[in-house]
Amino acid sequence: MNELKVQPSEKIHFLVNNLGTESQMWAESMRASCASDPKLGLKLIWERLDHYYGSAEK
Repeated sequence: MNELKVQPSEKIHFLVNNLGTESQMWAESMRASCASDPKLGLKLIWERLDHYYGSAEK
């Protein structure tokens, strides 16, 4: 997505629309709580996804 120059808010929108029910709920919550800073919201969403669903190699 970096090559496409997609804005952080657009990335969040894409993630929210493609996550499962539980992940979608907290991603929407993070999007709302970081509405003034979508870049931070995106970072927090990815950190949470990595924490819960990260690779087994870590």
